Amino acid sequence: CQYDGCPYSSAKQTDVDRHITSKHTDEKPYECQFCLKPFPRKDNKNRHEKQKHPEYFQ
Repeated sequence: CQYDGCPYSSAKQTDVDRHITSKHTDEKPYECQFCLKPFPRKDNKNRHEKQKHPEYFQ
């Protein structure tokens, strides 16, 4: 990670990019399709949708 004081590292650039987006920016490009709550990561959005809106997944 390029941020001062952050010890995160990964061999995969996609992992570094995901880390930076979720930990070091206010970017939240993924939005719940049911309540429009924003999330920094797609996996967080997916988990939220299944846990908070289970009626759409039966």
